Order: sequence, then C-alpha cells, then structure tokens
Amino acid sequence: MNMMTILTVLLSSLSLNAHAGTKELTRFKLGGEGGWDYLAVEPVARKLMIARSDRIMVIHADTGALLGEVKDLDGAHGVAWQPGSKTIFATSGKSNEVMEIDAATLKIMHKIKVGEKPDAIYYDSFSKMIFVFNGKSKNASVIDPATLKVTHTIELSGKPEFAAGDGEGRVYVNIEDKNEVTVIDSAHFKVTHQYPLSPCEEPTGMDISPVSKKLIVGCGNETSVVVNSKNGIVLQTFKTGKGVDAVAYDPVRKMAYISAGEGKLTVLKEGKKDFTLAETVTTVSGARTLAVDSKTGNVFLPAAEFEPIKPGEDPNGHSKKIKPGSFYVLVVGSSK
Repeated sequence: MNMMTILTVLLSSLSLNAHAGTKELTRFKLGGEGGWDYLAVEPVARKLMIARSDRIMVIHADTGALLGEVKDLDGAHGVAWQPGSKTIFATSGKSNEVMEIDAATLKIMHKIKVGEKPDAIYYDSFSKMIFVFNGKSKNASVIDPATLKVTHTIELSGKPEFAAGDGEGRVYVNIEDKNEVTVIDSAHFKVTHQYPLSPCEEPTGMDISPVSKKLIVGCGNETSVVVNSKNGIVLQTFKTGKGVDAVAYDPVRKMAYISAGEGKLTVLKEGKKDFTLAETVTTVSGARTLAVDSKTGNVFLPAAEFEPIKPGEDPNGHSKKIKPGSFYVLVVGSSK
C-alpha cells in the first residue's frame, strides 16, 4: 500500500468518525392513546407537532413539555405550514379533510374537503400552495392557503406517499405501488415525469438536498436510493432497515436520516459529490417515522412499548398492540 493510498484511507476514516457518535439523548414521555404517523418541527417557535390518530400533539422541541393538542381529527397523518403564517394545516385521513388550525390557540378554524384518505401534506414555497396527497383516490389536492379553496386536482398513477419540493417549481412524490417518483410542475399543476426507482420497492419517505437537488428516498425492501431530481437517474443505493417509513434531511449539517420500524436509523452524510454512510444507529422497535431539528441537529422518533407479538403480526411496529400510556418521543443526536 503506497503513501497516497494510506492517506486516502485515513482521511476517509476521519471523515466517518467526524459524523459518528449519534446516541440517545433523552425520551419525552407523553402517554396518551392511539398510534402515530408523521411529525414536523417548527424550529423558530420550537414546536414539535406529532400526528396521533385523532389529534395533533404539540410539544416543546427542547423540553418535551406538552403545549397543547389539536383535537377532533379522524386519522391524523401530516402537518404543514407556510413560513411566517399564523396557521397550520393537517390531514384528517378518515374524514377526507384538511384542517386549518390557529397556531396560537390550536383550534380548528376551517375544514377543507379534499380527495379520499389524505395522507402526506406539503407546502410548496414556489407556488405558495399546499399540496395534499390522497392515498385512496390516488391524486393530489392543491389548496390555496389564502382562500382555503381546492384550486386543482392532479391525477396520479398510483398511491402517493411522502413528497418534497425543490423550491424551483417542481414537487416530487413517491408512488408506493408503482415504485416510482412522480414529478409535478407546481407552476402549472400537472405531472411532467415519472421516474422508476429500481432497485427501490415500495418507496415511502422522501426528502431533498436543497443545494444539490438530490432526492433521498426510503424504500420498503430495506433499500434507500439517492436520485438526481433533474433526470430521475438513481445515483446511489444504500442498505437500510426493515420497515422504512421516513426520511429527513438536515440542510445545516448536510445529513440525511432514514428511520426503520425494526429499530434502525441510517445516517448519510452528503459530500461534494456523493452521499456516504456516516453510521447506523440502533433505536427502538416501532420508531418508523422521524423529524430532524435544523437548529440543534437532534432527531425525533415517536415510539412506544408494545405488547408481545402474536403469530402473523407485523414485526416492524405497524400492527402490534401498544401498551396503554407508553407513548414517547425518542431524541437522538450527537454525543459531542
């Protein structure tokens, strides 16, 4: 091994170690009945919003103190907001509605009818519109937050999952049952491209690097892919855990986090050319969704204690019975 090769290996090792050391920092013990889905951090107000079946729990991102709850949802899934706005939008999947919520009082102000089983919700900074992705009707409802009206309905090729946007007029959404990403022109509200994601199957979570415009997509077959958002080419593939359901990118630290229900968190570091595997962190069973706090770099993963698995039940945290009152948020971050 020549000196240049040795130097390259040492630098690579130092780079990996610089991003290693993610560990459990604390647990916010919250209790309450019901499962959970997506969550979102409002970094300025320090609010962490967690979809909990029939409500949205709002807690302080630093202390875990319960600030309040948005009640009377039926199948809560996603939360989104327009930066600087005094309102929050949340999907109510079983009632086929999006709720406009007062951010200060947490009271529902308006109910907006959308497609069937609205799930993920995304605010597009380019069009200044709210995009709602409806799992059963396989379409997207576009809401104007100024008028609270559905202005467009965009038909999709299959069941949509999570979405992300590049801020330049393109919104990307995973189509779970087609193993592809659909590209929506958010200036004209129409589908422009459909990108196959092989070797990814059942794509779920998604986020985007705002500088490189690369998509990070979590997949159901223990695989995650990095995709060129401009042409749909799959650039890199990583092995991840079973039951992947969420991806979050931290633009401050250039880190991507991929959570899996089996209790595994994959951490990728974005460099000048590629992503590299920074570390794989053991979390807890059922911690399948997450949000990252761009202010602190901490990652929030909802979890709970479960009753013993019965024959035929999903081991990845989707269908196990939750022990009453055991819900909490696992907080992981750098040990440095």
